[in-house]
Amino acid sequence: MTPDVPRRAADEILALHRLEPSVGDIYVEGETDRALIEWFLGLEGSRKIAVYPIDAVDVPGDAFRLVGLESTLNRNRVIALARWLNVKAGERSPRICCVVDADFDRILGRCLTEPLLSYTDYTSMEMYFFNPQVLGKFLTLGAHCKRHSPVTLLKEMSRALTRIFLLRATNERLNWKMKFPRLKKYVSLKSGHIRFREREYVAATLMANRHFSRSYEFAEATKECQSTAPPDPRHNIRGHDFTWLLLRWLSKLGRRGCRYGSQDTLEAALRGAMERDFVTREPLFVRLRSL
Repeated sequence: MTPDVPRRAADEILALHRLEPSVGDIYVEGETDRALIEWFLGLEGSRKIAVYPIDAVDVPGDAFRLVGLESTLNRNRVIALARWLNVKAGERSPRICCVVDADFDRILGRCLTEPLLSYTDYTSMEMYFFNPQVLGKFLTLGAHCKRHSPVTLLKEMSRALTRIFLLRATNERLNWKMKFPRLKKYVSLKSGHIRFREREYVAATLMANRHFSRSYEFAEATKECQSTAPPDPRHNIRGHDFTWLLLRWLSKLGRRGCRYGSQDTLEAALRGAMERDFVTREPLFVRLRSL
């Protein structure tokens, strides 16, 4: 749907929309988000709407000062572009939507209210895969694991993944900027059950980041994060943690057809299991359809 184009300056984007107000643009964090949204718009028959990864745009330096964010992350660049375009456009709002993963912003209550900015309905794009229909289709057609219940698997994964997310959210809440150890050593799979050794993981994280003496503070902050967490696990799971754990679960089956070489290939297979009905009622996609 969207051809490869040279990088565009933000002021050129505004100029184009002033000349052609019927044109619609969507800006996203990366190519995988672009692919999913283009697929959806193609099914909807949406015309004159192009989807661009943020790498296709030269975001002005002063845009980051408007939102108080650093320019090193694609997510921040999308947010900064949304604010800059809205400020510069004035009363005549262009047909533009900038889409970012909600990440920790919703659970920490720091989502921005911007006319040109939309957050994913859950923590990330990968969480649109986190439902029995998508996972069931993938297990049957993409992994030859028809006998495994997607409902049971999602419940089993949720127990570990929501706790891991809360620990990451706590780090964000405290602004400690800790680096977390790899999960592999602390997540075990046996007889279909998934166990996360949380106490060991927290201790190792705090020790490695020289915060072990502040263990009580971290534990109390985790409880506060848990108290604001929505009941739907899709708001409390990091997308790449989900696909990492699913990849590990598949590898444990040890059967032909149940192996994927990387998270990238697994995530591509999950996108292939998507169907229009899975996302058509989600608020983000309703907005994109009406752009």
